[in-house]
Amino acid sequence: MKKILASIVSGAVIIIFIVLIGIYIKVQRWEKFIYNGVSIENIDVSAKSKKQAEDIVKKEFDKIVQNKSINLIADENKTMQLKYSDVNVKYDIDKAVDAAFNYGKDLSIYDRYRLIKNPKKIEVKVKMTCDKKALNEWVKNVSNSLNKEPKNATVIKAGEGFRIIPDEDGKKVNEDKLKKDVEDTIQNNDNNNIKINMDAVKAKTTGDRLKSINTLISSFNTEYASLSSEERAHNIFLATKAINGMILMPGDVFSFNGVVGERTAIKGYESAPVLVGNKSDMGLGGGICQVSTTLYNAVLTAGVKATERHHHTLPSHYVSLGYDATVDYGTLDYKFKNTLSFPLYIEGSTDGGCVTFNIYSDASLLSEKYKVTSENYSDSVPKVKVYLEAYQNGVLKSKEMIANDVYSQ
Repeated sequence: MKKILASIVSGAVIIIFIVLIGIYIKVQRWEKFIYNGVSIENIDVSAKSKKQAEDIVKKEFDKIVQNKSINLIADENKTMQLKYSDVNVKYDIDKAVDAAFNYGKDLSIYDRYRLIKNPKKIEVKVKMTCDKKALNEWVKNVSNSLNKEPKNATVIKAGEGFRIIPDEDGKKVNEDKLKKDVEDTIQNNDNNNIKINMDAVKAKTTGDRLKSINTLISSFNTEYASLSSEERAHNIFLATKAINGMILMPGDVFSFNGVVGERTAIKGYESAPVLVGNKSDMGLGGGICQVSTTLYNAVLTAGVKATERHHHTLPSHYVSLGYDATVDYGTLDYKFKNTLSFPLYIEGSTDGGCVTFNIYSDASLLSEKYKVTSENYSDSVPKVKVYLEAYQNGVLKSKEMIANDVYSQ
């Protein structure tokens, strides 16, 4: 009985040994091949060596990168295409093949055998990336073609009142989201359509804010006809026209040189007498300083002081001492900041041989009036102190010195 039992045990051990040998041999045969059921981006690489898989996948991905593109849909169903080649798409075949080849190889011999007998469907992704610099440039070009600047509301003087032209929203490509969507789409390699998100861009100046432009709050004019040649009068007309219709929101800064620009023949400016130092000479844009001076006084009497202002070297014929504001493109400017709580509208005209600037804003500002006064304090040299007086309901509230000018004789 013992002999029979020993024989049975020996036979079982031999059978088990033979089975294990068979399993080992079967598993070993697959050590140089990818297990069945494994694919790389839907490309079947079952039973392929690493080299075979690399060749197959690389060939397919070369076609993908060469021919594939992404459809981008913008507002109003406008579409465009991004070719993979536009952003230098790269792909890591080696890493994907390594992952496919190593799948299951770290299991026990028995588990590997079971995997060989009963394959599982496994898909390995290929890591795909694009050149970020190329993508940034491409997205910037898309933005330039799709972005729309908002339109500020504006007002048009119509008789005694104003007509408001409404503002319009702009739109801007959400560049960060577009970049991420493109990178995700390339990485996932499973989506050919991207919706381009556009962000609304609000206008800085809205129609509601401009409703407060309803009343004349100050005005100033100077006569130029008797002082001017045809050329000088023409220059005054051009500069005044450039300023007419300007709107300044609270906090906005006005620069005379910035608005009028350089006085050149191309812009139509002509040679006329201009003060250079202590003598008169001929120069393009002669007469411009009468425009800046007139505007300076109109703005002052609206209660807005200059942030930059220069007086002439010699007294001017069209205003009293200390009331002038000379400009010279590139060196001397006249600037002011709208320090009021409401928008300002500047109306300029050259009718009847006078240059006139009217300043409009909210009617509530009329409760306060401003007056410019001066004090000549030397009999030998033209010296003057200039003050801005503020009156509240007709009562003097403050008096501030705004200039202390000395002129040549």
